[in-house]
Formats: sequence, C-alpha cells, structure tokens
Amino acid sequence: MKLNHLVACLASFASAVIMLSSCSSSANSTINVDMSDEITEYPEDLWGIFIEEISRSGDGGLWPEMIYNMGFEEKDVPDDCTVIDNEVHGPAKPNYQSGRVKNYIFYHFNPDNKTEGWTLEPMASSSATMKVVTTNPVSKGNANSLQLDITGSGARLMNEGYAGISMVSGEKYNISFYARSTSAYNGGIKVNIIGKDGNEIFSEKFDLTKDGAWKKYDAVIASNITDNKAKLVMEFDGSGQVFIDYISLMPQETFMGHGLRKDIAQTLADIKPSFVRWPGGCIVEGLSMADRIKWKETIGPRIERVGKMDLWGYHNSCSIGYHDFLQFCEDIGAEPMFVVNAGLSCVVRNG
Repeated sequence: MKLNHLVACLASFASAVIMLSSCSSSANSTINVDMSDEITEYPEDLWGIFIEEISRSGDGGLWPEMIYNMGFEEKDVPDDCTVIDNEVHGPAKPNYQSGRVKNYIFYHFNPDNKTEGWTLEPMASSSATMKVVTTNPVSKGNANSLQLDITGSGARLMNEGYAGISMVSGEKYNISFYARSTSAYNGGIKVNIIGKDGNEIFSEKFDLTKDGAWKKYDAVIASNITDNKAKLVMEFDGSGQVFIDYISLMPQETFMGHGLRKDIAQTLADIKPSFVRWPGGCIVEGLSMADRIKWKETIGPRIERVGKMDLWGYHNSCSIGYHDFLQFCEDIGAEPMFVVNAGLSCVVRNG
C-alpha cells in the first residue's frame, strides 16, 4: 500500500464521518483534502496476515493432504478433559480475573467414532470388522492404527477425503500407507483411486511383508482425468488380520517445493504481507494446557509429530509446523510472528 493510498483511505473515512454527522444540520458542508503534502509515514511492517488451523484451513487446505483422518486420530481427547454423554468437558477452573468457574463443552462429539471418514465393505460371502487400536503403534507421535479382521474373500476400505478427492489431468500425486501383518493374513492390498462415475484413475497391487513389522508402501499416481469427487478404495483380497496406518495422498507439485498447496499459498504470497502470524489464535491456548500448541511437537517427520484435538473441534495433525511456518515466511519474504502461549489455556472457555 502506497502512502497516498493510505491518506486517501483516511480522507474518505473522515469525509464519510463528517457527512453523516452534519447531514441533519447542513446540506452544503464540504471537505478539502490536500494530497500534495505528506505529513507522516507509516511502518513498512504494518500489513500482515494471520494463519490458524480453524475451519480445516490447515489439514486438507493449506496443507494439501487429501485423505481425511489419515492416522485414525480424529476423535482423540486431551488427557485432562472428560467425556460425558458425547460431550467433551475441559477442566473447570476459575477465571484468573473474575474468579468465575468456566467449563467449555464440545457438543455432539463422539470420541468412539475414531474411524470417521472411513467405510468398510465386505466382499461377497465375507465378513469384516475394523477398530482403532493403540498396541504396537507405527510411531510415538501417532499412537492409533486400524485393525482389520476379515473372513472370506476380502473387503474394501474407502475414504472420500475432505468432501471429495481432487484429481487433475496431467498432475502427479504421491500415495503411501503403512501396513503390518503376519502369515495369519493371506492376501495383499490393492489401492485404487475411483472417479465419481466409477472410472478407475489409479490401481496398484501391493504384496505385504508378513513379518509383523510396520512397512511403508508407496506409489506415484499420474492422473489422466480431472475429477474433484474421486475416492480412495483399498481392497484386501485375503482373510485374516491386518493393520494399516498413516494413509497419505499428496500432490507432487507444491508451493516452492516445500509442501504447501500451490494455489492457496500463492494467493497468500500475492497479498505481499510484511509478516505472517502463526499458529493462532485460540489454538495457542488450547482447550486445556495439555491441548496447547507446543512448537517442539510440530517439527521433524510428520509421522512423528504429536497431533492434538484442535480447540475448534477436530484433530490437528500439526503437518504445518514451526519449521514449515518459518520456511513459508522465507519463501514469500515475510517476517515471522510466532505466537507463544503465556501460561494460560483459553480464559473465555475454561478460566
């Protein structure tokens, strides 16, 4: 913003105020603005932007992960919160200013629905069940994994992403997942991306290592179709018990090659902010102190990062972490404004 633009905006505002205040007494009032004289300057770092994980603007937004509830952590509840009749209660504490005891509640929150976003469909003459377990986790940061028990000819596990998986013709995508099984499971996993009309965009069969250890499987998708309502279908073509976790689908091309979604990040860059404020907002405080953002838990490999229940009512994987924030600031030439918790959880909600 140029200085004369700022002066013009202030002059327009002043003119409007004067006109409104004087319209009842005089219809002939005027205001003259002299644009030839610059009276004062404003700091170059006055204009910036604010990024917070709210309304799913991070996971599935600025961070272009397309699989919803990829690590089966979606309904995890902070350790110091309680669940009563599908309502999450933060710890009730007196407000440090007023002394009033507050206890914020997340309504209609089912902590048992940890498979939210996933649908299991047995194949013909088969039966299948799924449940989230915490035994033998894939990493310390992601404690949950999905246990599948299948009898008969197999089952299909489906995910439609965040209101649909978007494929663009000519673009490439990286798909990956972790799995572990033993000889008790006698099949493999076929991974498919299916378009809204049932057309096959991608399909690849993976033979599993049957040693009981976690292993990462991955492939590259070269889409020849544009479809924003595709879905992931994982076909288990055997019977027995198998575990999966951390299923990911990401575009290969990202902003400056550093992971963020190109079009959204470019739009933010085009604003030309002098600073970027991150990570909040209310999520810095958290629903409780256990739920606050801890920057050390947001760095390193994403599979090792400790996600948390976002104060806005859903799981935050912390895929956009402290280093990613600094990298984005460097990429767009903005100063970082990191917001630090001052030792309080959200005083509006829990005192």
